[in-house]
Amino acid sequence: MQQDGWDVWSDRGLLINPDPIVKTPELADDIQHAASTIPDLIAAGTLRTTLDRLPVQMLPNTDYVPMLESWYRTFAFLATVYVHTPEQPPARHIPAGIALPLVDVAARLERPPILSYCGFSLNNWRRRDPAGDLAIENLDPILRFTHSADEAWFTLIHVAIEAQAACALEGMCRAADAAASDDPETVEANLAGIARGLTDMTATFRRMTDGCSPDIYFDHIRPFFFGFTNVIYDGAFDGQPQTFRGGTGAQSSIIPALVAGLGVAHEQNDLTQHLDAMQPYMPKPHREFIVSMKSSMIRACVVRCQDATLTEVYNEALRRLLIFRQTHLGFARAYIYNKSKDAYGTGGTNFMDWLKQLANETERHLIKN
Repeated sequence: MQQDGWDVWSDRGLLINPDPIVKTPELADDIQHAASTIPDLIAAGTLRTTLDRLPVQMLPNTDYVPMLESWYRTFAFLATVYVHTPEQPPARHIPAGIALPLVDVAARLERPPILSYCGFSLNNWRRRDPAGDLAIENLDPILRFTHSADEAWFTLIHVAIEAQAACALEGMCRAADAAASDDPETVEANLAGIARGLTDMTATFRRMTDGCSPDIYFDHIRPFFFGFTNVIYDGAFDGQPQTFRGGTGAQSSIIPALVAGLGVAHEQNDLTQHLDAMQPYMPKPHREFIVSMKSSMIRACVVRCQDATLTEVYNEALRRLLIFRQTHLGFARAYIYNKSKDAYGTGGTNFMDWLKQLANETERHLIKN
């Protein structure tokens, strides 16, 4: 039975359900005010001095995931902007008023205490019209680092893609169930849903340049997604410096789940090890979903049936996955690689080689009867 928080939802894919909590009365007003005014504190040059004065607040006991995620988002944003304050050297520590509650809530959620894709995308949006769709034009970020419309667009493109993934993910779940029951007709019908979902996701992804400039992204947005290297969380980890990966789209669970469900096997090397290293940064139920998809018999069913129509529908799903990955590769080149000739992304991997490999291996999985 589905519970509030993380699951595969028919109306929003892997986005949090219900809609993210914007403010919680459990958090002190000065903490919430600091988080909601991050761009103003940066502009005034008072960001770190303000955050240094935040009180250490003990978080109430609860197992309500949407509440925990709202606290995580708040403290993860504050920790990131403290370490990566613009025009300042990276901070070597995080003050206890941020570090202790972040470590606490991250431990409850079983994720590292740093801003991940979950915090800046999956749980960082609100609807302008509460009754409206999960479309970019009806969304705003809850927290942000800058007042730049480019940052908002970058965040919301990912939110919209996640919502549109619902069709693909539900299709895959139904196809996997049908394959396990040896029902190729139902497998075929639901593979078509995967292709439709990926087509919509790609169309939205291609809108990235409509509202987010590569120059602004590279110079003013991307630095906030770098990881932490030997950073001390004051009052936590026995004072030992901690190193964590930065936020990256590789922490989205959509593509790993589809890859697993469709039976795409990638060559094991440093790049696939990086993919595995990204999974602890995902919500725990998403990690479990990916693991469950690894036992999918969809590909085996298609190969066994040797039916031309079923094979073509399966191959079309793979082609749509390939197109999505090629689109990602193109944006990675335009937004990062062409700007720096630095092959390493915010998640710490040689992303150009990685994306090329994944695209090529996806293509090689097309089935030929």
